[in-house]
Amino acid sequence: MVECWLPYGDTEVSVSVPVRKLMATVEPKEGRPVEDLTYEVMRAVEKPVHSEPLRDMLKPGIKVSVAVDPGISGVVWETLQILIPRMTELGVEAENITVIVGRRFDEPLIKPHKPRRPLPEGIRVVWHDPVETPSERVGVTSLGTAVEVCKAFREADLKVSVGEVRPHPSAGYVGGRSVILSVSSLETLRGNMSLMLDRMAKPGLINGNPVHEDMVEASMMAGLDVSLNVALDERGWPIAVSFGEPMHSFLECVKAVEERASVELVGRAGVVVASAGGAPWDRFLYRALDALIHVEEAVKRSGAVVLVAECSGGVGVRGFVELFSKNPRALRSEMHRRFVPGAWKALAVSRMLSRRPVIVSSALPMRTLVRMGLTPAYTAQDGLMKAYEEVGETSVIIAPHASYTLIRRGS
Repeated sequence: MVECWLPYGDTEVSVSVPVRKLMATVEPKEGRPVEDLTYEVMRAVEKPVHSEPLRDMLKPGIKVSVAVDPGISGVVWETLQILIPRMTELGVEAENITVIVGRRFDEPLIKPHKPRRPLPEGIRVVWHDPVETPSERVGVTSLGTAVEVCKAFREADLKVSVGEVRPHPSAGYVGGRSVILSVSSLETLRGNMSLMLDRMAKPGLINGNPVHEDMVEASMMAGLDVSLNVALDERGWPIAVSFGEPMHSFLECVKAVEERASVELVGRAGVVVASAGGAPWDRFLYRALDALIHVEEAVKRSGAVVLVAECSGGVGVRGFVELFSKNPRALRSEMHRRFVPGAWKALAVSRMLSRRPVIVSSALPMRTLVRMGLTPAYTAQDGLMKAYEEVGETSVIIAPHASYTLIRRGS
């Protein structure tokens, strides 16, 4: 037997797999996080990609707006605590800087944590709400998304975004252009998220991905001038920092994540045991379900998936569980008429459930999982046994950091 350890919240759990059944363990490549985030941010703003240095952008009397997607780790807050003081050092008055704190564009009902340390005195902070915060309509993308962005962001002379870059199950990656959606209205979210049902909306894919293309257009319409992006590893630690023209800065960090997260896999297994990656990836079930979409390429059509995710924060999005009782065709139609929180992910998971059983080991009430069509398990090992009952004792792939791993098909 091979004992495999899987992240679970702030700890680990194990699952034992017969040696002859273990097909592969797929996880990100080893690497080191940046040693000094302050140094990397200061270097990035002085040596930007395809733009002038930050010091040359900050003219006397300039008004600056900084759109922030807090992300799932505290790295973005740390980055902001470095960037804002640098702006004031370069002569921008604190009262001329507005920080708009968005919500993750695909988790609009989950409020972000506040920073551990307050921002410098005098900085105006707007906590964006996609319903309540005043927005300004700036256009419609070629894919039909009405772009309505926070007015406070639009009113500035220099518009900056700060966000983390990591894999996303439908947008390819978050970061750069996606930060605009975190400071947009529900109508903008509705338009972009309706594209997440497209067959080209996949983890780690941006070429030909309509979600990505729509985000790029939206950020251009919103007038985004420059981006400060921080690439994360599977633990949520920074591995690269890039500042400059929004797309070029974003793509530099995408490259760093791609090199870290991509795993080539030949063949598919009968069972995939996938951990969402522990905290912060598995704090909410809504977030942890990303792991299912990431490992879909690794499991046979007749196989099963075991998801290991603590979900200490519960489901995460109100009304999400109830979506699984709706007719998929009716829900898809409803998505095109109005914003339905979590609908795209409910449809993606429902599609997966129509093909194979999904067994979940978590701290959630079992009745919650059953209502969603998921099979509850007491432990990861219990989950594997239940998978064997469903599909037989077959080959197994272990994915310890599934929410971050990008599985590429090998020859």
